[in-house]
Amino acid sequence: MKRFLIYGGSFDPPHFGHIKTACTVQQKLAFDKFIFVPCKQSVLKTKSVATSEQRLHMLKLALAPYSCFNFEIDTRELDRDTPSFMVDTLESFQKEYKHNASFTLLLGMDAFLELPQWHQWKKILTLCDLLIMQRRGSDEPKAIPYSLKKILDTSSYMFNFFEAGHYPIASSILREHIKTNQKLKKDLLPEAVYDYIITHQLYQTTSA
Repeated sequence: MKRFLIYGGSFDPPHFGHIKTACTVQQKLAFDKFIFVPCKQSVLKTKSVATSEQRLHMLKLALAPYSCFNFEIDTRELDRDTPSFMVDTLESFQKEYKHNASFTLLLGMDAFLELPQWHQWKKILTLCDLLIMQRRGSDEPKAIPYSLKKILDTSSYMFNFFEAGHYPIASSILREHIKTNQKLKKDLLPEAVYDYIITHQLYQTTSA
């Protein structure tokens, strides 16, 4: 059976935090496919600044040098007319691959703690395992919501905590730096993505 990992997000823009985390996971766990799933619109976060087409293009640029890691981009959430509910995405993957693949959902600690706010979150746990990125010293699993802790304590579902490194980079911070013309360090953003942002004048208005 093939082992697939799903990594969803806005990727607005994609940065080295996304990429280095993905590379570390693949180096350690070697999934048959590592699937980036850019969302059309995150339900719990603010509206994306770049368009779906722009975010998809930037993600392709960001991942181009890493072909050896079995990275793929899946656009089913961008193509869907409905909101980007992960439960729908996982169900569509299950239907597509039937019983020939198992799925793991990659989450940051913040997203994991917000899981009870997700649409049909308990059903998500029946469709995939969870791999939670735990950053050394700063992401200890504390203040877990009671509804989530109760399920964790039952051990009915597969949760794995994984230290993928510490990459204190956030897309929101990068957008703010670009908007205010602050110089970005080369270790924050792939050069091809930065060039695309400047060429298309993304994140440079007061609405960013």
